[in-house]
Formats: sequence, structure tokens, C-alpha cells
Amino acid sequence: MEYRLLSLFIGYLCGCVLFSPIVARARGKNIYEEGSGNPGMANTGRVLGKGAAALVLLGDGLKTVLAIVICRLLFPAAGPILTLYAGLGAALGHCYPFWRHFQGGKGVAVLAVTYVLYAPLWGILSLLAGGLCVLCRMGLKWGAAIISLAFSVCLGLAGSREAFFVSLAMAALMIARNSRKTLLDAKSKESQPADESAAE
Repeated sequence: MEYRLLSLFIGYLCGCVLFSPIVARARGKNIYEEGSGNPGMANTGRVLGKGAAALVLLGDGLKTVLAIVICRLLFPAAGPILTLYAGLGAALGHCYPFWRHFQGGKGVAVLAVTYVLYAPLWGILSLLAGGLCVLCRMGLKWGAAIISLAFSVCLGLAGSREAFFVSLAMAALMIARNSRKTLLDAKSKESQPADESAAE
């Protein structure tokens, strides 16, 4: 159990490194004051373009891989399950970084990388399911929830009980984080003047 807790902690520390503010600062912008104010890939793309969004995606992926590699090297006897614990920790750090008063990004890319590294087939199928939701114009937030839920279902069908429950925790994080953002966005739009909302 201590290996799992340590993996969560290591993952959390890695996840606390947010690349969106770094990329934005290099372009002379403060991402917290631009667009939706969210320090994630989507807002970076809206404010700074696809190239900047790709850099943020790369950084988020690399910090997730780093967390997983460190944990697997430190605790080889614990097995592949540490991939999920380290990934969950990285997602928590990304969403709730201590140095930003626990206000971070949404963690979709972090969990997506974790899913593919733990179970490539199930991870890719889950990403395809989420991508289909986006193509059907259900929105990125629904897509994020579908990715996590689909992965949990796949692990449940595969019969890995511990992995299934860890993936459920990941899905709960995704749904809670994205639904919270949805409510905040809705309130923000309601508070805007009518002419300002029409211009969007």
C-alpha cells in the first residue's frame, strides 16, 4: 500500500508543473487573464494558437510519463498498477496544484496518456469513444467524461478489480472537474452583458 501512496504523491508533484502558463509567459501572455483563464491546452489553443497548444499537450504528456517511469523504477515489485496510481496523482496535481491555490487545468491529456500507457488497446478505444462524442458536437467536457467512463468499463470487463476501482476514481475526478467548470462557465456567461454575449 505504501508504494501506491508514494506513487500518488510522486505523480502529484509532477502534475503540479503546469506548462500552459510557461508557454504563455514565453509569448508575453498571462494565461490566467486570457480567454477562459484556464491553464490548460484548450484555452492555450484559443489564445495562442495550435502550435502553443501542441507544446502544452507535449509537456503534459511528458510529465505524466516522467511520473510513471519514476514510480515504476523505484517500486518495480509493485507491478503495472503503479501506472494508474502515478497517473491519478499527476491528474490531481494538474487539476489542483498547491502553488496555485489548487486551481489548475482539467487533466484530460494527463489521464489520456495514463490510459494508453497502462492498457494501450483499451486506452485507444476509450479515446476514440471520446473523440466520437466531440465529433457529434457533444463538447470536450462530455468527451472527457466518456473517455474515463469507457476506460473504466473496459477494465471492469477485463476483470482487474483494483485497476477498475482506481479508474473509477479517475472518472470521478474527470466528471467532477469538468462539470464544475461547466457550471462556472455558465454563471460567467449569465453575468455578461447582452451585447457582449452576442459578440462571442
